Amino acid sequence: MLRVLYPRKPPIRDRNDFRDEIINLSDLIACAPAVVGKNFVRCVIRGHGQIKFQNDVIHCFCAMQQQNIVNVATGQNITGAVLIIKCSFVECYFDVSIIGTPGDTAELQGGVEIVSIAEWNKRYAGFDRASLY
Repeated sequence: MLRVLYPRKPPIRDRNDFRDEIINLSDLIACAPAVVGKNFVRCVIRGHGQIKFQNDVIHCFCAMQQQNIVNVATGQNITGAVLIIKCSFVECYFDVSIIGTPGDTAELQGGVEIVSIAEWNKRYAGFDRASLY
């Protein structure tokens, strides 16, 4: 029997670039509940919990479900959410709740398409997402 050794990949939280991957939110955070300076292309961002887009976040041609948008009143403290700072998302699917004030979420909805995961998978059928659920 031949044994194949693969190079060890660094933990997800230590990488900066992701392409065609399913990313669990819990794998992205280390000690602090923040994701800073990472780039995602055609990824599914999923997990329990909520994210809050903070500073310099770019999202182009991304999608999510309407039920994953959580509005909080302006001026209300947001606690427990993972902060997303200086990250870019291109053709990604957010399978995680995104929290923010009505102004934040209106801006988000202006740049993120509201579709089901099934519809999104049809568009990017070349990437095997059988392990999604």
